[in-house]
Amino acid sequence: MPTNPLLIDVAVSNMNTWIDLPESAFKATVHLFARKLPLGDLFIAIDIAHAKFPWGGEDAFKYFCGICHNKIREEQLRQSWTEPTSHDR
Repeated sequence: MPTNPLLIDVAVSNMNTWIDLPESAFKATVHLFARKLPLGDLFIAIDIAHAKFPWGGEDAFKYFCGICHNKIREEQLRQSWTEPTSHDR
């Protein structure tokens, strides 16, 4: 999935304002999710986690990761439904 480094940096900066963890603790993970998710989904995950854990911390980060993992899994499942199988050919 194509990524825009500037937007990824915006996502990291956005998280840095409230997550209350060292940036080094989450920056690589945000970059990983940005390669696997549309950036809109990444920003939605940040917003949802921020709404649930406005004080930040490790629980907020874990919640954000869970949202991203679920979105990735949903997309993989959606793609598996649309791929033709051998009996469809």
